[in-house]
Amino acid sequence: MKKSIEKDKKKRALFLEHEPFRKVLKTIVYNTNLSNNLREKAKLELSSLPKDSSIVRLRRRCILTGRGRSIVGGFNLSRLMVRKLGRDGILHSVRKSS
Repeated sequence: MKKSIEKDKKKRALFLEHEPFRKVLKTIVYNTNLSNNLREKAKLELSSLPKDSSIVRLRRRCILTGRGRSIVGGFNLSRLMVRKLGRDGILHSVRKSS
């Protein structure tokens, strides 16, 4: 398997592990009704979490090739693989236009 796919899997696992705690901390940080002391502690906790556990670090990749650009939404495949698999008749609802 490609290195980029392995790296992406690790990032996604880390994100899923830390997501609930990160959401709680963000809620505390953005709540202006709470005391500033509590909000500062939440900011410190949030900054101590691993950077790769953030959702913005995730990238959509082709599930077959690991290509990170031009991913077709419904299939989670790159445009190249959609074209190839559609041409071969493997993907349903995809036809060659002519």
